[in-house]
Amino acid sequence: MQQSKNSVIDLLLNSLGITQTEFAKKLGITSNGVTNMKGRQLSTKYIKRIIDLYPQVNTDFLMTGQGEVLKSCDIVTKIVDAPKGRTKDDMIDINEVYYIQNKPEKEFKSPDHTSDTIDVILEMFSKFVSQLEEDRSQLRKELKLVSELKAQLASELEDIKSLKGSLADAVTSLQAMKK
Repeated sequence: MQQSKNSVIDLLLNSLGITQTEFAKKLGITSNGVTNMKGRQLSTKYIKRIIDLYPQVNTDFLMTGQGEVLKSCDIVTKIVDAPKGRTKDDMIDINEVYYIQNKPEKEFKSPDHTSDTIDVILEMFSKFVSQLEEDRSQLRKELKLVSELKAQLASELEDIKSLKGSLADAVTSLQAMKK
């Protein structure tokens, strides 16, 4: 699907289902700044910011105005609840979704754009790997705690069984004394 350069921003906003004002606020610019972007080649700076905010957007579309606005993708979702000791701010929002583009490198239109696209993808991948490493470390700590609690519960269960036996013996003794 080929698009004219002056409609890239409008098509993007339409595909994302957001207004120009909402988009401007997310980018940290004015609505007039978004208007000024229309009809121009987007800078690498804005492409990276848009991809950070909306990873489902097709980078190739932002760079060339060609192709689909949103990636054809596989969806990989993140963690629902924050592990113990982590705040919600530390976690990726549950509604955030990572998209993995299934486009061969040869479809990119220029070597410069390929390099920029690879940089954006590598940055996203690096963030994802860092989050996974933090989560793995937290899970190991929680697994150790679970193992310790399991051992403690097993010990307490043995104490309860021992007390149960002692109580049974005491009841038997009392019944014998009562007769």
